[in-house]
Amino acid sequence: AGVDVRVLLADPTWITANTAGASFLTSNQIPVRGDLLTNPLFADFFRRNPAMVAFAEQAVYTRGMDAVPDLKEIFDGISQEYELCSVFGRKSGADAAHDAAHRAEIIQEWNQ
Repeated sequence: AGVDVRVLLADPTWITANTAGASFLTSNQIPVRGDLLTNPLFADFFRRNPAMVAFAEQAVYTRGMDAVPDLKEIFDGISQEYELCSVFGRKSGADAAHDAAHRAEIIQEWNQ
């Protein structure tokens, strides 16, 4: 089933609104969209992949990296704490988790 050209001519934003993020149908990467489980474009995918429904339910609560300016720096801090604990054995899991949370707080304070 293709897209009706009359729909595109009447509303050129239809293609962006309805196909943006549709690449997950073949990649299984859930896009940041709030209508994954209600949009008929994706219904067949979720019927064939019921395990993906739990991830789609969370998509409404996620934000893209660009929407959270501190996120890359926070992820770097989490990664460094993970390495200190799991790769190098220099910290306990509890200490690494505590320190990662503290680093995230400091990053957010610095960037205000």
